[in-house]
Amino acid sequence: MRTMALLILTLFILGFITVILLGSSTQSSEVLSPKPFADLDPKTFHQLIQDEDKRIVLLDIRTPEEYAHGYLAQATLMDFYANDFKSKLEQLDKDPTYLLYCRSGNRSRQALNLMEQLGFKDAHHLAGGILRWTAEGYPVERAVNSSN
Repeated sequence: MRTMALLILTLFILGFITVILLGSSTQSSEVLSPKPFADLDPKTFHQLIQDEDKRIVLLDIRTPEEYAHGYLAQATLMDFYANDFKSKLEQLDKDPTYLLYCRSGNRSRQALNLMEQLGFKDAHHLAGGILRWTAEGYPVERAVNSSN
């Protein structure tokens, strides 16, 4: 009877360890492969920017004035408030992974919804925007003022 109890306890422990190990491997792959059109925290957003295996396009959808105060390296400015914003989106290649950000996450969330409607395959936005990005200590580039 005691041997049977030890066997059951051993199987339970092995099963528990297996579940933990499988769960942790699934979580780590989800970090670099989030579901399309997801809200991303700065850490995951940064990891995707650094992922050389993916074709990433980084879009800053703030105004030119906001962009001048600081932007993410390699970001392309595409002003959400511009009259031709939607037509510019429609002209983009729909295959790469797009990463969008704005000041607080509101405009980028709206743009993300629009991209999904337009048939883009994979796009994400920075939840909390550049405000959260900088608050968590991630770097921004500054425009060089040529008048100095």
